[in-house]
Amino acid sequence: MSGFIRPILDRGEKPLCINKNKKHSNLPYQKQSLPITRLKNHILYAIEKYSTVIIVGETGSGKTTQITQYLNEAQWTSKGHSVICTQSRRISAISVSSRVAEEMGVKLGEEVGYSIRFDAKCSKHTVIKYCTDGALVRETMSDPLLTSYSVVIVDEAHERSLYSDILLGLLKKIRKKRKDLRIVIMSATVDSVTFKNFFETNVTPQNEKLDTAKIISIQGRMHAVDILYLETPCRNYITSTVNTVLEIHKSEEGGGGDVLVFLPGSEDIDRAIEQIESVGVPFLSF
Repeated sequence: MSGFIRPILDRGEKPLCINKNKKHSNLPYQKQSLPITRLKNHILYAIEKYSTVIIVGETGSGKTTQITQYLNEAQWTSKGHSVICTQSRRISAISVSSRVAEEMGVKLGEEVGYSIRFDAKCSKHTVIKYCTDGALVRETMSDPLLTSYSVVIVDEAHERSLYSDILLGLLKKIRKKRKDLRIVIMSATVDSVTFKNFFETNVTPQNEKLDTAKIISIQGRMHAVDILYLETPCRNYITSTVNTVLEIHKSEEGGGGDVLVFLPGSEDIDRAIEQIESVGVPFLSF
């Protein structure tokens, strides 16, 4: 696996990535190969019929990047409305919006933008916006009914942060005033039944025709994942992580592919980068 090791400076999310190919592969082919593609019509139908849709899909199924584009294509962003998707982390809002803008062939900040604390890149032409949970909660102070949005998507709902819980409660109240608003809850591991019961307004469960909430499951992911465990505890997880990355880098040289490492915080990221740089492996920073 030759090439560069590129640090993703997330400060707590995705510190290291080994990447041989600098350019993206064919984007249309990638989009069509996502597991979510075969459920496109089902998802759009559910959002049209139900006021709340809970989507459970594995990481890599394509739900975060594709559903906003599906809604845009289905004219949910017409008549001055837009679609907003919340993320639990600032870096996620930036990276996902950049990816969606690239897939749509538009400039970031025009049709696709993001809004996070102390930073925003959007315009009056923005129809798809990504933001943090806290940013949307603050937006309700100036626009209590979120009148500029036709669909509000709460992604990674399972993380249950303070802002996400507040946001879900606010959305339930807003929906009482705005019958046209659609709410989409997404996660890989969310307790879907709990969320459905929270947003369901049908008081006669025997009559499913009156349901206002729907659960959709997406099977599969973009890449297969094997889960392996250490046989014995390690004394230093940073050193063990770096040694594993370098071992993969050496043993699979010339094979292509990527290595993605998750670390808890910024100090761990910096230490990992220093250790890999100390052995002479080149880095290509974003």
